[in-house]
Amino acid sequence: MTWLKFVNVFFFQWLFVRLTKCSREEIISIDKLISYDIMPDGSIGSRAVGTKATKIWYSIQGFIIPCTGWWNSFIYIGEPVFWKITKEKISL
Repeated sequence: MTWLKFVNVFFFQWLFVRLTKCSREEIISIDKLISYDIMPDGSIGSRAVGTKATKIWYSIQGFIIPCTGWWNSFIYIGEPVFWKITKEKISL
């Protein structure tokens, strides 16, 4: 069991929140444009070679009913809410 799951199971779920590891992939630089195409709908599609980075941070996900979400979807009280608690860290 990871430390993230441990604190979620034994502590945070009883406060109706979960600690969540979030990530987002972003393109940092484009080194070479390989090709571009005009799509049938009029948009332009392109392919390139470049550098991609993953940004990782931790958030508190709010208003989840305890004992839900471990084997299926979370059951929320109202709308899901995320509070970012750490800065984004870049992982290449």
